[in-house]
Amino acid sequence: MATTSYAVARSAGSDLGRMPRTHRGRQDRDMNPLIATGAAAYAGLGVASFLKPAVVPAVIGSTAPNADSRTEIRAVYGGLPLAFAASLVAAPSSGTAIGVATAGMAAGRAASAVFEGRPSLKMAGFIALELALAGALVMGARRVSAATS
Repeated sequence: MATTSYAVARSAGSDLGRMPRTHRGRQDRDMNPLIATGAAAYAGLGVASFLKPAVVPAVIGSTAPNADSRTEIRAVYGGLPLAFAASLVAAPSSGTAIGVATAGMAAGRAASAVFEGRPSLKMAGFIALELALAGALVMGARRVSAATS
């Protein structure tokens, strides 16, 4: 399949033929431990949230009392992380975008201090975890990029 795609792209005048040999057809298949860790973390969060949505608000002392609230949790904390995990597996270079999104979550939690005061120990832990995951994903994506260029 990669050879066929390459041949079609080359015959269409694509610059693909000028890329280094290691780049052709492998760019988004090279998984490394940083990307794998991020994919596993997001897959775990997604599966747990999808199967047990009441756990998500319980972590912060709240509840999901009705079907709509549990459906929303499954969508945001289940579906989105599962999509992130699938993207990381299918295209490890997507780690940059997903890492930036993860850093955005940490930034949102940290910025909440402006309105809510100093974050609790639990929220500070989430901020640290999200920043570590974001850094791992961005570094992992850079390694994928470096390995394929």
